Amino acid sequence: MSDIDKVLEQRGQQNGDYSLQSDIEQEIKRAIYSTGRDDLSPYMRSSIDQIAHKLARIATGDIWHEDHWDDIQGYAKLAGDRVKARNRSALHPPLMED
Repeated sequence: MSDIDKVLEQRGQQNGDYSLQSDIEQEIKRAIYSTGRDDLSPYMRSSIDQIAHKLARIATGDIWHEDHWDDIQGYAKLAGDRVKARNRSALHPPLMED
């Protein structure tokens, strides 16, 4: 068995069946993006996509794998921090310098 086959076998045990996981991930994203929103920034879309990916892994794989849960928090924080920074700058624009 090659090294990549070993890695894929381990990931399969951890994350579940890849085909089923992919189906679930795409259904989650289809539901989210079906609203027709076009005002999501690239970082918002990336965070949504990664969170959907992790939710699908939880649905098909090891629910006790801590990284899935930690990663969801991380992707939400990455987007949330940028939203907060944008909102702060919109409410309190920087002072103009001479």
